[in-house]
Amino acid sequence: MTPWHIHRLAVNISRHKAYQNQCDVIQQRGIELIEVQTNAPGVDPNSLENGISAYYKARETGIKILANKGF
Repeated sequence: MTPWHIHRLAVNISRHKAYQNQCDVIQQRGIELIEVQTNAPGVDPNSLENGISAYYKARETGIKILANKGF
């Protein structure tokens, strides 16, 4: 494992922990949290061209899921 991989792993762990903390705060406030998994294509500095399709796929999936929940 290279230093780059170790750094990337540490950053990903940190981001995930921050996300979990935000979810905990929302739930403690009594707000319903709906997580939408879109299976959109990944986007990173080496695949920025996927950004537009990832956005539209996520939006489309989110709208369908929320519509089924009555939003």
